[in-house]
Amino acid sequence: MNGYERLKELYNQDNFQNKPLTTIVNYLLQVPDMSEYYLRPEKNLKDLVNYLRDNAKEYCVNNISIIEDSQVYQWCIDYFQKTNAELGILLSSTNPKKDSKTELKNIPSNQMQFDFS
Repeated sequence: MNGYERLKELYNQDNFQNKPLTTIVNYLLQVPDMSEYYLRPEKNLKDLVNYLRDNAKEYCVNNISIIEDSQVYQWCIDYFQKTNAELGILLSSTNPKKDSKTELKNIPSNQMQFDFS
């Protein structure tokens, strides 16, 4: 299995598929020379979404963040190219209890929705 196949598999097994995440995954599948990064076992889409949320939160004013697509795509590339230790990310599989605030909500819209509370 190459990294692009693994990314497709991760997307298909996750329960929070929505149009924004579909757009992001489709973009990532088109980025050349990323296969080896998508193969990293520590990487998953739940942590990617949490990483995006945490970055967007830094731009939050009155509970609203407006982020250019190009910036979001760069964060996605950074997430896969850097180790979780470099990014300060704990493995989600090591957290036994679920935190509902960190899960991407399944929303029928064209935008990702994050809970900043």
